[in-house]
Amino acid sequence: QTFQNLINTGHSMGVVFFAGAGNDSNNNVFYPAGYDNVIAVASTNDNDVKSDFSNWGTYVSVCAPGGYASPGPMGILSSVIYNSSLGYYDLMAGTSMATPIAAGLAGLMKSINPDLTPDDLKSIMQATCVNIDALNPQWAGQLGAGRIDAYEAVKAVPFSPQPAFSTPVSIIQPGQSIDFTDLTKGIPNSWNWTFNGGMPATSTVKDPTGITYYTPGTYDVTLNAQNAYGNETITRQSYIVVTDNPAPYPQFEASLTTGCIYNPI
Repeated sequence: QTFQNLINTGHSMGVVFFAGAGNDSNNNVFYPAGYDNVIAVASTNDNDVKSDFSNWGTYVSVCAPGGYASPGPMGILSSVIYNSSLGYYDLMAGTSMATPIAAGLAGLMKSINPDLTPDDLKSIMQATCVNIDALNPQWAGQLGAGRIDAYEAVKAVPFSPQPAFSTPVSIIQPGQSIDFTDLTKGIPNSWNWTFNGGMPATSTVKDPTGITYYTPGTYDVTLNAQNAYGNETITRQSYIVVTDNPAPYPQFEASLTTGCIYNPI
């Protein structure tokens, strides 16, 4: 309980705890990985199969590469205190190798949004894991959310929105409609649009369609995007131009972009 109290205190201060699930090839709860508010990391090989040495169990949070590849190095390169044939590095295998890889991913995620809470970070990391139960039927449901996926986890990190949008055209004739596409970065969870001169004049959907302008003139468009980490607004002044005599706006589409001889496009 004393150790759990210490971990709970650190967790409440924003500390993210990782611990190896152990290398005893059993499902006994291994500590400190088994404490609440600790991300328990099991080990997989290069084929996403549980390493033969790795523990498993319902307390495991995620898996990460922990050594052994065929063909390839039998282990993960780690710094060591002795001078080996590889210098002050040597090949190691274990959940102690898998755990710092998971912690390194946490560092990448926090570099994008330092305000991520430990619970947010764990949730995103688990939600973006590669499910490996089919490759590990003997341990299905006991390898956490699966093997971590750094690329997907980093893409899924929310941060204060950076509003942006686009339209197919910005110059139209009276009575024509325009569709808007949200391009906001930061994974917003709400959108508030204002279409000066448009009908409807406001929208709260991500990608408003059919915004109609009836009167010639130039009109501003404003987008406010929000999530748990911020609330930002962009206004593009005189973005929409409504005129009775618009200049040509060339566009085209093609069913194919490449083709062989005699293949029509």
